[in-house]
Amino acid sequence: MPVQLMLVYITVCLALTIWLCLRWKRRKLYAAAATMDGPPCLPFLGHAYLIFGKRTGEYIIQVFDRYAPKYKSPIAIWMGPKLIVAFKDNPDYFQTVMNSPHLLNKMDQYNFFRAENGLLTAPENVWKTERKLLNRSFSPLMLSSFVDKFNEKDFTLVENLRKFVGKGEVNVQIYIAKCTIDALFGNAFGKDLNTQGHDGADEYLRCLDTFLSLVFKRVLHVERYLEGIYRLTTDYQIETNCVNIIRNMSLDLMKEVKENSKDSRSVTEQEAAYEGKPALNFADSLSKLAKHNPSLTEDHIKDHIDTMIMAGHDTTATTISNMLLMLAMHPEVQELVYQEVMSVCPDSSSPVTTEEANSLVYTEMVCKETMRLFPVAPVIDKHTIPAGCCVALGIYQIHRDPSIWGPEADKFNPDHFLPERVAERHPYAYLPFSGGPRNCIGIRYAWLSMKIMIAHLVRNYRFKTSLKMEDLVLKFAILLLLYIIAALALATLVCVRWKRRKLYAAAATMDGPPCLPLVGHVYLIFGKRSGEDILQVLDRYAPRYKSPIGIWMGPQLIVGIKDNPDYFQTVMNSPHMLNKMDQYNFFRIINGLFAAPDHAWKSERKLLNRSFSPMMLSSFVDTFNDKDFIMVENLRKFVGNGEIDLHLYIAKCTIDSIFGTAFGKDLNTQGHDGADEYLHCLDTFFSLVFKRMLHVERYPEKIYRLTKDYESESHCVNIIRSMSLDLMKELKEKSKQTKATSKEEAFGSKPALNFAENLFELAEHNPSLTDDHIKDHVDTMIVAGHDTTATTMSNLLLMLAMHPEVQEMVYQEVMSVCPDKTKPVTMEDANNLVYTEMVCKETMRLFPVGPLIGRKCVADVKLDDKHTIPAGCCVALGIYQIHRDPSIWGPESDKFNPDHFLPEKVAERHPYAYLPFSGGPRNCIGIRYAWLSMKILIAHLVRNYRFKTSLKMEDLAIKFAIILRITNGCLVSIEDRSCSPV
Repeated sequence: MPVQLMLVYITVCLALTIWLCLRWKRRKLYAAAATMDGPPCLPFLGHAYLIFGKRTGEYIIQVFDRYAPKYKSPIAIWMGPKLIVAFKDNPDYFQTVMNSPHLLNKMDQYNFFRAENGLLTAPENVWKTERKLLNRSFSPLMLSSFVDKFNEKDFTLVENLRKFVGKGEVNVQIYIAKCTIDALFGNAFGKDLNTQGHDGADEYLRCLDTFLSLVFKRVLHVERYLEGIYRLTTDYQIETNCVNIIRNMSLDLMKEVKENSKDSRSVTEQEAAYEGKPALNFADSLSKLAKHNPSLTEDHIKDHIDTMIMAGHDTTATTISNMLLMLAMHPEVQELVYQEVMSVCPDSSSPVTTEEANSLVYTEMVCKETMRLFPVAPVIDKHTIPAGCCVALGIYQIHRDPSIWGPEADKFNPDHFLPERVAERHPYAYLPFSGGPRNCIGIRYAWLSMKIMIAHLVRNYRFKTSLKMEDLVLKFAILLLLYIIAALALATLVCVRWKRRKLYAAAATMDGPPCLPLVGHVYLIFGKRSGEDILQVLDRYAPRYKSPIGIWMGPQLIVGIKDNPDYFQTVMNSPHMLNKMDQYNFFRIINGLFAAPDHAWKSERKLLNRSFSPMMLSSFVDTFNDKDFIMVENLRKFVGNGEIDLHLYIAKCTIDSIFGTAFGKDLNTQGHDGADEYLHCLDTFFSLVFKRMLHVERYPEKIYRLTKDYESESHCVNIIRSMSLDLMKELKEKSKQTKATSKEEAFGSKPALNFAENLFELAEHNPSLTDDHIKDHVDTMIVAGHDTTATTMSNLLLMLAMHPEVQEMVYQEVMSVCPDKTKPVTMEDANNLVYTEMVCKETMRLFPVGPLIGRKCVADVKLDDKHTIPAGCCVALGIYQIHRDPSIWGPESDKFNPDHFLPEKVAERHPYAYLPFSGGPRNCIGIRYAWLSMKILIAHLVRNYRFKTSLKMEDLAIKFAIILRITNGCLVSIEDRSCSPV
């Protein structure tokens, strides 16, 4: 052991020494970074933690969107020991960086492209000399010579797309990519590749896409920067295979270039002295460069060819694909482009000339706006500020900066490029082709090729799409839709809309997210089928809109209310909204008072209210104390043994209390493990019901019965019901043995009846109350009664453990009211625990066990002068949202603060701003039962134990489901408050 400790000590000392040496050597970097803005930084890792588990392009853009708005340029980002200075919002900074002679080299990561000497990645000294000669390949004279090839390949594309006319949506990117690569080979290398005439290039294009994806993936995996380590990965093998296929084509081209270099006569020195040098295409320029520069090896030529092919065709193809999508999404813009094209070059059988392309002013504005929103190179990296660091230029961010492009910077609007607006804007606010001396060599080539292709396409075809801007990321995964399904859906939609026109008229007056045809707002939860995901969706969208919110779940209109207590009061007290939503039928085992239809609920609730009268509650106190004493003893073995999740022990205590008080049965689950499976099945059952609610396709019972979830749910239901069936048999036998109600009861002096006794009296006087009805009531009482109380008690203990000052105040109050922990807590004691009740209420404010209440509207209900809830819709009441509304609870509404329930604050607040047990006539029948049982249990626990936890509020993960849960559990450690026995 001492040897091991010594090794650890030596290792730590060496690591610390190395770290201190590095810090001293790089002290200028750290001093510079200290002056910059940026997210919190971790030792050694730096900011790499921000992208752990986020290694795809979609996730990285989410990280940008989350953090970029919080900080101003320059932003210091440490990727391990590497400092990256990021710019994203100040055009002056962009101009300085892009024009600095000290920032012409690209970052080391650009070497991952395996084209070290191409113009994209070449070091400064190589780039300067080679760029100068290669510029001539993109001179105005040379561009004019490219026009014939552009037209020839675009005519082929037009013909290839003709077979898709009227056939529904199709992804045209592959066809555009083939057209652009054909044009590139023809213009840059004088070679007719003709990929549009066959499928031979499909593998090549696929390999290009795979290669670029793997390079991006490697950039995000710092551990793969070392070539030796990267060669051990599967990605390296895949990348090598792609590179071989890509390079086979460039090697063939290189042979032709070398042959041309041998055979063709070079431009003489005399010719070179004149301004009128002959126009050379890219291959010719390469040949000349090789002839006069012996240092230009075959690898250099190959790198230039690879760079030209990859950068030249993929960026153009991607931009044109994006532009077509924008035109399809914005038909009014497409029409303006079409009108311009037809006024300039109306004959679809004639080629588009250079002069005509230059006259397409509005079309160029559309191209530019597309590249503003979707720059093909969203980040440009350079080297260095200060010396030794790297610079990342956020093109994507500056292109969407509201301070430059206005409050609607994320919207597609070609008017951003009207001449007067361009004149007012900083020239470095728009950088689709980079900027400064090291900008893209093919800028004019790209604009010309894109405008000519778009002209050919729009004068032949009109493009449409079902996509909208807000769901681009989502819909790219499901782009292809069958035309026939869309047509049938459209016909159905017309019929449904006419039949339900009152619903649509009412919804039109309400706020809410953008809605898609047919699916409505279901797209918001595609791929988000867990409780945590749903809460994220609610947190994202709820603050944006005011109640009432129109939400379409397919054909079902749900009116969401989440922020106006007056609306809650209206809905909860309306006689037209006493029925629960149809989805409540999914519960199967709790169709008692919880989900019963209006007519059944009214008559049964009236009698069952007697089971929770003050007299009855007093009779429950002994049972509460008995079960709480047992729980206190059961927890003693955990004293001093670290953190443990107490939820199971609390659940057993509450279910024992329910059985004892409601049914007069001593279940004693705290004395054995027999109830563990029952409690597990309850949790599983609720999860499956919630999952079904989120899958609209599973609403029909016959479809749901075909799923595996139905089998799992049935297994849980059988176990849950076996307990209630056994209980019902006992209760029926006991009811038979009990004599009929005495005459004395007729004069209003009926003895207090517990829940079970009330049930059987109800059945005796109401023949329609069958055994199934009784079973439903028994199930409802067990399930809803114990699980909600147990969950709230778990949350309450966790809050006390997290807030020791609150726990101490509860303890002091309990000790002042009922200090003897060997004695039971009386009804009077419980009523005197005022602060303890405030803590209970604050817990249920932040974590209401029923976070959402659904009601069905059977007649029009007017909310105010502007809004009416129409008959036939449903209403979703966001208890979780109104309980955290800053306009009601203040700017720190997410913080735990029992003072929210001081009498003076309660008096100032709307009574329907706090609804942990619902509200109105259909509120929870067991409100007083819950408060009493919780206060007595808390009194027993805090006067015996002190609770602590390592969890903090920000660590809590909330699961939004039928019952709101903290998924971390009731994770607490227990300390004995004294050594004396209870």
